[in-house]
Amino acid sequence: MNIDTITLVGLSATACILISQIPEILRAIKLKETRDLSWGMIVLLIAGTVLWLIYGLLKTDNIIILANSIMLGLLLILLMLKLKYK
Repeated sequence: MNIDTITLVGLSATACILISQIPEILRAIKLKETRDLSWGMIVLLIAGTVLWLIYGLLKTDNIIILANSIMLGLLLILLMLKLKYK
């Protein structure tokens, strides 16, 4: 399997974006507080992710579908923590 440069850049960007949510989730769980997380940021990220997921579904692009499904799951965890620790 030979991965071209464009695919490698896309996969790397996806990994960075997905991994970026993990420290926020872990911090919220550890400290049991989320007041430093903006409601606006969370809602806009969820909306954007849902739109990307719809885009991926419409284009039948499995990479976009998978990445945004995972991201949506992470953001929903963050939203649940925000609601729990408000």
